[in-house]
Amino acid sequence: MPPDLHDRAGIGDNPGKRGYHPGQRHRGDRVMAAGSPRGLARPIVNVLMYHSIADGPGPTAISPAVFARQMAALARSGCTVVPLGQVADWMRGNGSIPERAVAITFDDGFADFIPAAKLLVGHGFPATMFLVSGCMGGHEAWQGAFTPPRAIMTWADARSLMADGVEFGGHTITHPSLPALEQGELMREIVGSRDAIEAALGVTPSAFAAPYGAVTDAVRGEIANAYDCAVGTVLDRPRGGGDVHDIPRIEMHYFRDAARWEEFLAGRGEVRLRVRQTLRRLRRRLS
Repeated sequence: MPPDLHDRAGIGDNPGKRGYHPGQRHRGDRVMAAGSPRGLARPIVNVLMYHSIADGPGPTAISPAVFARQMAALARSGCTVVPLGQVADWMRGNGSIPERAVAITFDDGFADFIPAAKLLVGHGFPATMFLVSGCMGGHEAWQGAFTPPRAIMTWADARSLMADGVEFGGHTITHPSLPALEQGELMREIVGSRDAIEAALGVTPSAFAAPYGAVTDAVRGEIANAYDCAVGTVLDRPRGGGDVHDIPRIEMHYFRDAARWEEFLAGRGEVRLRVRQTLRRLRRRLS
């Protein structure tokens, strides 16, 4: 997913969608806690976004060595890695979440995730992978694809990964920009992806990721009708009471530098995050 598409796709909390209740205090609302790094409110929740774990150019590829260092630092950090569904439940006010929680997500279903998954299992980290159901066993064939295109895992690979605790979500059938589609095709991409995953894996996926993070209110409404929650590409942290069908994420290509990642995990990267958010907003206004 090219960064320019990410930046154009950023959408904030939507009061008209399920999970957002203005003026209502949720059990998941953040409170100031003594000893919070840099005075950050607790809980501090981050949802990480990855694509390909391989050597390559651009923001959608992170080398296996860098990924291994990131996961090792996460294991040392004192953060608790939780399933994505627990983040969504907490955002709705259903249940609690650790004070420093992290969820790990991967988009596209690249085959190079398979060795990376072994590392996650070794650390005991749950993860969610979003699959492009019509490309399983083939190669990426969408805007922003590498040359040569990267391989996509097979359904057999996905079933094996399920046994290791990896969860799978929908990422459409063909990886289009959803707002550009007619209603019938939009529904086919959203619902068809869910149904294909259910047929192949025997489990109904509860989470969705829109390609390029591109959504409108109407598109997000259709996603909400088909999935329990959805992640986006807004660069931010989830908050109690936020929109569970536009869960913000942290793009991990920004943290390929080990020191910068460890600083962020320790709660000392807030200024850098806010600067990056400001730059994104400026790019959107200029585009």
